[in-house]
Amino acid sequence: MYKIILVAFVLMLSVLPAYGTDEFDTEKMITDLEQKIKLSQEKLEKLKPALDEKSTELKKSIHESIDKGFAELEKLSKNFETLSKDAEKKVQDVLTSEEMQQLQDYLKNIDKEAIQRVNETIIDEVSALLELTEEQVVKLKPMLDDSFNQLADLLNDVSRKGTESLGEFKTRYDEWAKDLQKKLKGALNNKQLDTLEKHNEELKVKIEENVYAI
Repeated sequence: MYKIILVAFVLMLSVLPAYGTDEFDTEKMITDLEQKIKLSQEKLEKLKPALDEKSTELKKSIHESIDKGFAELEKLSKNFETLSKDAEKKVQDVLTSEEMQQLQDYLKNIDKEAIQRVNETIIDEVSALLELTEEQVVKLKPMLDDSFNQLADLLNDVSRKGTESLGEFKTRYDEWAKDLQKKLKGALNNKQLDTLEKHNEELKVKIEENVYAI
């Protein structure tokens, strides 16, 4: 029986370049909170264990999502939200209402930045895969962003319809891949177009194996 998983797939290489997640270090978050919210050392020390856990999970989730070739965005968001609430509980008795609101806003922003890191890596991987020039990257980035947002919407749509949507997915994915080739045709050379077409076929297989998992 097929198991439907809500995912947004990213275009991947078999070997990934290094990507940093230093901005999600505990010490970086503590420094931010000290400067932006003016929390005392006592309050920060109480908050640190929860930030350690959140930092570890953020980095783990980012790396796993990129390494697997897809991100379960709904699952990530819920997990990040849970970790944030745990952090807030650690200091709810010592923070003022204003400080608590600022902490909540800060943690929500951190979560958005983590998701954005995955999205940015999509473009980096596409650029490396197709060996895009700097000029091509500037020109094609908006098109790639738009196309992969469309793919995410496609996957969300067919997944809601259950296991019978596999046939529909194949049809709509082929249409999506054809449209992407058409959009980029004028900006890519023949070698790049061939590479993109081959990779789109490989990505299709990955989606079938992972989204429609037996």
